[in-house]
Amino acid sequence: MQTSNHYHLAIQALQELIPVLENTNGFKRMDAVSSSQTEELPTLFEIIKNLDPIPKSSIFLGMATDGLPVLLNLNDPQPGPILVIGDHESGKNFFLQTIAQAISILHAPKNVRFGVITYRPEIWREFQRKANCLGVFTTNTYATIDFLEKLTNWTHSNHNDTQSILLLIDEIENSIPDNRDAQQDLFYLLNNGPVFRVWPFATLNTTQYSYIGNWTDLFKTRIYGQISGLSTSSLLGIPAEAGLNTLKNGNQFTLPESNSWLRFWIPTMEK
Repeated sequence: MQTSNHYHLAIQALQELIPVLENTNGFKRMDAVSSSQTEELPTLFEIIKNLDPIPKSSIFLGMATDGLPVLLNLNDPQPGPILVIGDHESGKNFFLQTIAQAISILHAPKNVRFGVITYRPEIWREFQRKANCLGVFTTNTYATIDFLEKLTNWTHSNHNDTQSILLLIDEIENSIPDNRDAQQDLFYLLNNGPVFRVWPFATLNTTQYSYIGNWTDLFKTRIYGQISGLSTSSLLGIPAEAGLNTLKNGNQFTLPESNSWLRFWIPTMEK
């Protein structure tokens, strides 16, 4: 798996952000965020207000424990599709919703949009009203099949388009369409999407990792939430030093960065 030497998650736009971080009203860089501190984390709105503006080509994923934002550069396809893995209630779905909310706050629809495939559309209902949202599509409906087909066709015609689209897949183990054509479109997007500015993000429960076949192999980047069982981490090929069992359940994640692990947290969305 490629490390952040290629995808530059966090720090990619650091030179642009340092002046902002140093001159915002009351915003402080944190040396670390412990479990007890996370109960008083600032909201997404507070963080974005203090970090604004972030580069237009980047999306906000969270805040690293050193107080710097974790960003994904949409102009660099090297990260490939991103799979968020964690135990039940580790915050995976909340992570996707935080990304969607940040996009709606920071980006004009002409620049960044998102669409959601989910087997539980009720928890995404409020996002359907956002201007950046292409739709919330329930697994195995005609609308979902049509959306994947249109998204695939869009990649063939957007060569001069600067817009990026995030394909958010809520619990991929429950959201892979049964329709063969839709599966082929999804396979194509996982293989080629980021090159054409379509970025798949999917979540997966650790207990289902071995049950979805080769789909997991299509994700170049893995982000991990809390995984309490050390044996499960070992099964996934994650070294013990990653400390997945010590992540705060619900809002803390980690990803491999060169020879270490980058920990970050996601804020609440309450105003």
